[in-house]
Amino acid sequence: MLAEKPIPNNNNSINNKNNIKRKHIGTYAIGATIGEGAFGKVKLGTDIFTGEKVAIKILRLKNIKTEKEKNQIQREQNILLQLKHPNIVNLKKVVNDERAGRSYMIFEYASQGELFDYIVAHGRLSEKDARKFIRQIVSALEYCHSLLIIHRDLKPENLLLDDGFNIKISDFGLSNIMEPGKRFTTFCGSLHYACPEILRGEEYVGPGVDIWSIGVILYCLVVGRQPWDAENAEGLMHAILEDGLEVPSGLSEDCVDLLLQMLRVTESDRIPIVKIRTHPWIMEGYGEPPPSYLPPSDPIKEIDESILEDLFALNFISSNNPETFVTVREELLANKRTQLVVVYNLLLQQKHQKNKHLIEKSEGKKQQSPKVIKNLDLNEKPENPVAPKKVIEQPLTDSLSSSSRKKRKKSVIITSSRGGVLLEKHKKKAVPKRGKIPSPSASPKVEKSTRRQRAVSMSPNNIIRPIIDLELMKQNKTPHKPHKKRNQTPQKARRPILTESVFKPPPIESPTGTNSVVTSDGFPPLLSEDISSKPLDQIVDEVIRVLQSQALNIRKRKNKYLWKCTAPVNNETVTLQLEIIQVNTKEFGIVIRRIQGSFQNYQQLYNQIKKNLNL
Repeated sequence: MLAEKPIPNNNNSINNKNNIKRKHIGTYAIGATIGEGAFGKVKLGTDIFTGEKVAIKILRLKNIKTEKEKNQIQREQNILLQLKHPNIVNLKKVVNDERAGRSYMIFEYASQGELFDYIVAHGRLSEKDARKFIRQIVSALEYCHSLLIIHRDLKPENLLLDDGFNIKISDFGLSNIMEPGKRFTTFCGSLHYACPEILRGEEYVGPGVDIWSIGVILYCLVVGRQPWDAENAEGLMHAILEDGLEVPSGLSEDCVDLLLQMLRVTESDRIPIVKIRTHPWIMEGYGEPPPSYLPPSDPIKEIDESILEDLFALNFISSNNPETFVTVREELLANKRTQLVVVYNLLLQQKHQKNKHLIEKSEGKKQQSPKVIKNLDLNEKPENPVAPKKVIEQPLTDSLSSSSRKKRKKSVIITSSRGGVLLEKHKKKAVPKRGKIPSPSASPKVEKSTRRQRAVSMSPNNIIRPIIDLELMKQNKTPHKPHKKRNQTPQKARRPILTESVFKPPPIESPTGTNSVVTSDGFPPLLSEDISSKPLDQIVDEVIRVLQSQALNIRKRKNKYLWKCTAPVNNETVTLQLEIIQVNTKEFGIVIRRIQGSFQNYQQLYNQIKKNLNL
């Protein structure tokens, strides 16, 4: 029998303020864990009305201890909310629940997992298949860099795959925004994908960091392993900085040339994104660069020389010789939608905003309240046609002295055509209804509050009401819901098991001339040893036998065809998920996905399991 861990009972956790586990967030039911990070877990969510799948990243606020970590998470959320690209994971919304001590980031769901798992499962890819992935990464990075955003943590673990096996770049936790004259010094990213300037502790601009990472990813795709390996971090750094790059035979000349230009030691010597898009290896089989999703920009009529210097400082201009600057000016004045034009407009806009702020600060301009108009000629035409002037006589009462009650004052009120008050002479009280003006001597009546008003006034301030996703409910017309009893929560949608409609994605309609890494029926090209025509019960028994023989810490899931396994490998905890899926009516397949662990250690555990499986 498997050594199963009992699932803790959290029925009484509602009484613990810091241990509240939600079953729903908005209209999404929270399901099984599909990933883990430094600040929390990633769980599968399902919209209870539409059935849409989402990935919910749950951040535990108690794990965010420093101000630097808070700023990092806030920056990631702000950046992701403004990025809109088909190859960048879409952050739908952020929900903060301070009472439960958690923050929920709701992403689109990439159903095919990480590119990391794809490489481990299938080994080296053909250049044709690798080209599809690299073109999509380059397209997304061109878009990010045009907005002065650098990722700084590109690796196969952060590259997700959707139903059509298209790239979705995720995890912008280490991303940052470039500024002219600003150089980064932060040591960040993963050691195997970190560029030499980061390993040396030198200052760096930014774009070259991502280009180096693309080169390492391309190497992993076409070779099937990482370019450098060592027993410890010190040996790995020495290999990257001193040993150089070993390129195996069997790669095309164009592929080798692109690798060598991406993996140059000096940041300024690396090939820029603009030239990567038109490199012969990238264009092969397509006849055109990757699709561009650059935002529109204003036409350029006159060149600001200071912006050209900023472009050179940010490595968007390769050299400072006069011929290069002549070419740059011609490209800018042509006003085509290129990365250089978009970045120029963005820097120019930032410069104008900065100058405007400095001028306002130096002159001490502050917004002043409008002056009271004492004398108003009703026959005079108003200066502002949007705000016609009206005179309203209103009795002002004073409850302190009877003499003050007898004095009536006129207050001049200027209203807009929409009825909004712009200027007034006195603070006005509630205007009584026509025909019910109380006498000056009468004490003001206290309006009776309605039952709803009394209920609101008596409710304590510390009560937190349920979070409802109003935006999504407005977009999607929800069907008529039957009457439910009070406090009845929607039941969590159960995941169907081993049905062809669930595990088989729809066929992919690829445009002419594109390369696809999926088969004609929509499945990834599973290896032959991953597919079996044995009866399902025999396959389950075989999986259990292999997992027990590897001395893994196994936790059985509710789905009896799904196992979560953990094992120490080279002093690192590696966690993976093994699942039996239905390929067709007669065959079943084994899918293994990484939850936690580095490339080498996960690959070692993966190979041990696959070696012993007899399907």
